[in-house]
Amino acid sequence: MKVLALLLVVLAGAALVYGMVQPWAGAGPRWDGPRADSGRLHETVRALVALGPRHDHAGMARAADWIRAQLSALGIASTTQDYRFANGDYRNVIARFGPPTPQRIVVGAHYDVHGPYEGADDNASGIAGLLELARLLRENPPPMRTELVFYPREEVDGMGSEVHARSLTRGEVRAVIVLEMIGTFSGEQKFPSPAPSSAGWLRRRSRSNRSTPRNRSPGSATPITATTGCRG
Repeated sequence: MKVLALLLVVLAGAALVYGMVQPWAGAGPRWDGPRADSGRLHETVRALVALGPRHDHAGMARAADWIRAQLSALGIASTTQDYRFANGDYRNVIARFGPPTPQRIVVGAHYDVHGPYEGADDNASGIAGLLELARLLRENPPPMRTELVFYPREEVDGMGSEVHARSLTRGEVRAVIVLEMIGTFSGEQKFPSPAPSSAGWLRRRSRSNRSTPRNRSPGSATPITATTGCRG
């Protein structure tokens, strides 16, 4: 009986998870607004991967500089939120759009990689999506303050998103959207199932990083210190 009860609990849990991730409501209304440029997404992923490893301090610094250069090339100003962790200095790169409304929408993606891999899907695809969103928001300003934030150290302790979250006050954030592994280098994404590939532009030439368990703990014994706040 105990085995049967345990099996029923497992099946009920699996059914609950499956129900939560499936698009039961069907397709939403057709989007008639600005569209992303798949060619730009493809080239952005390839360019970020070409920078080399992004799992260490030097790699993340290169990536942050590169992201700011991409934003500048689009005519978009950016600031950095600098902080110190484990004897190293790291940067959240922030681009702001829309009027200075009391509340804001935050859209973020991390630019580091777990280990010395290319990280095409995790998470160059998210960074490509965020940069493309920056281009679209520059051309079509949103009615509410919107912040695009590029985070370091999301695969390890000392997460940039934690620093950013701590800098915000309760009630000023309407919503947070995280772009995480939005593209796959080949085949189709399987979660939720079935789902078409969300980025056919990301193919074999941008090989994904290996599927490796993440080295992330709930908390960190090493303090995170904001060094200068946000600066241009």
